[in-house]
Amino acid sequence: MLVNIVFACEEEELDLAMKVELLSAHYLGSYCKTEVLGACIEKRKSYCAYDSPLSRILMEQIYQQPQMGLSWGSAKNPNCSGLSIEDIG
Repeated sequence: MLVNIVFACEEEELDLAMKVELLSAHYLGSYCKTEVLGACIEKRKSYCAYDSPLSRILMEQIYQQPQMGLSWGSAKNPNCSGLSIEDIG
């Protein structure tokens, strides 16, 4: 049974779960993926995933700086972009 549960997830979902556990993902919120008759039947959580906890912390600090003009976006439409060379300068 456990094998069926593990293989029910796609590789991308398993990678995200690992990054969430390792604190390498920034949680953006949740949104309704599927709605029927005004009721949400499928909710999704949205994250920005990074290669390490340090890179997540750095991006969180950068996104907090108003002079950078960056926004995480919304849970349904996340903005997980990195920094360009011009932004660093």
